[in-house]
Amino acid sequence: QRGYTLDDRAKSWTAPDGTSGSIDPFSVAGEEEEDQEEGSSSGAHAAALEAIQRVADQLTALQARAASLDPVAVREACTQLCCDLDAIDVRGDEALRRARREQLQRCEEISAAEGAFAHTE
Repeated sequence: QRGYTLDDRAKSWTAPDGTSGSIDPFSVAGEEEEDQEEGSSSGAHAAALEAIQRVADQLTALQARAASLDPVAVREACTQLCCDLDAIDVRGDEALRRARREQLQRCEEISAAEGAFAHTE
């Protein structure tokens, strides 16, 4: 365990250094890009990379607590994070596309693992 804490519904997280965040289905992970100048490709690249890293951190926190959370909540959080990743404009950059794809695969793996533990009635 890396010391991350999540609320019981997996809607927010707190890292060991005190930083925190939330998993909001209505947020767009790439919103910071809008603040960059339109012609600044390096600024857009940095914003996209930061957004991908933010989702990666949220996935790490979610994965650390997944076993103690309701499987439905974990799958919903994974779906929300996939939507956040889909909203990130990689602007054709292969390295960003690869990083985003890796996080999407992590979401799928976490969600699939939770499906294996889901109770059937």
